[in-house]
Amino acid sequence: MALQRWFDHATQQPESNGGGVIVGAPKALGLTVTREEWCQAAEDMATHGGRLLSLWASRNGTEDDAVRAAFIADLGVLVLSLPVTASDAHYPGIEQWFPSASRMQRAVTDLSGLRSTDADARPWLRHAAWPDTFHPLIDDDAPLSPMVPVTNHYAFVRWWTAMACMKSRWVLSTPESLNPAISDSRWSVKKSSGSRNV
Repeated sequence: MALQRWFDHATQQPESNGGGVIVGAPKALGLTVTREEWCQAAEDMATHGGRLLSLWASRNGTEDDAVRAAFIADLGVLVLSLPVTASDAHYPGIEQWFPSASRMQRAVTDLSGLRSTDADARPWLRHAAWPDTFHPLIDDDAPLSPMVPVTNHYAFVRWWTAMACMKSRWVLSTPESLNPAISDSRWSVKKSSGSRNV
């Protein structure tokens, strides 16, 4: 089994190299990987039912900079650590296997300055709260707030649902508008022949 290989590799890697059981976290193993292994492990997790728990970075301005991803599978939790050096322009993104990683990778960029290969490079957390050259998790001196608020021109991604494309035949409405006696948070789609919940 492909996932078993990663968990076995984690138990065999010396603790001094980031491998083995994570102290205080039962059934959680750490594994330091190369860029190729990072991508292969993410693909194997996605292919074999693993889930991405979180993705974050730690930086201290030395060769100890790393991007980490925690995955959960039937075998337990696996925390991958990918060392990132100053010569690495970008670390490999894993959004093609785990779409939710895109926002986490954008947050890593905003907070620490480490960039992934994800094509979506829009800020996720910053939104003009601080200059784009400032990274709160690694920079010591916070910049002064501008007297006049600065607005970023955030490029929102447009998307439409099938219902919006069929707007001439469907009406999106809340349950309260269909029946005032209903007061829950479900939404429904109403068509002239009846309604169904979405």
